[in-house]
Amino acid sequence: MARFPLKEARNWAISTAASSAELDISLGDSSILLPLGLELESFVIAGKGRALVTPHIDVLGVKANPFSLIGSRKKLSFYIINGGEGKGAIVIEEGKAEIGIEANLLDIGGLKLKNGAVIERGKVSIKGSITIEADYMKGKGSLHAEGSDMLIKNASLFAPELPLKKFTAKLDKNGATVMIKALALVMDGLQFNGQGTIKLAKPAQNSSLDLGGKIELSEASYSPLSGMISMIKGPADGGNNFTIHLSGTVKRPDLKINGKKLF
Repeated sequence: MARFPLKEARNWAISTAASSAELDISLGDSSILLPLGLELESFVIAGKGRALVTPHIDVLGVKANPFSLIGSRKKLSFYIINGGEGKGAIVIEEGKAEIGIEANLLDIGGLKLKNGAVIERGKVSIKGSITIEADYMKGKGSLHAEGSDMLIKNASLFAPELPLKKFTAKLDKNGATVMIKALALVMDGLQFNGQGTIKLAKPAQNSSLDLGGKIELSEASYSPLSGMISMIKGPADGGNNFTIHLSGTVKRPDLKINGKKLF
């Protein structure tokens, strides 16, 4: 008896839909979830021109109660397995999408960002919820993220490879105001703790910055920022502990070290 290639047809439909959204998806397998849902296995999604590429995802499932899709308020739940595990929900209503997520130790190795930086390895845990609207000046929410054992390549000219032992970030968004309540970075030879506020504007490059923090240098035998540190320690009077403040706009930032303007 001839077998209808259901799985092949489903994978083709997924790839075609992604292509119409100017996305490229490399998919290992897919399956139907009852009563209404879809599970994807072993896949990577890339944006147009591969400017943004997701990590390789082991499993992503999206499910919905059919009755929850009737009316103006629609709700989907999802789960992800990628080294660690995560779950969450998406509620779509009146042109807004509220996303809630709780994930622990997800592997994000392979993530490529729009600036060309690539996270070669790393794990991240994230918890929170945020409302997204077409106008990025609107929306609100809060997120708490922690990462460990990360290696970022092509981060900057000063740090072609940036091994990050740990990072912590806590932020709130209320309309056009993004409050970074805590930002901590730990790497060989350097530790940073800071906080601040970003006031979003249109275009985004005109968004204003008010970010500050403290850098502590150690006598590590190697630091991935060794080339940058020597340049920074001049305005910092050669000390190993100093404050930094970033103001101005995204397009024209103003960086001060111990109150002295660097650029």
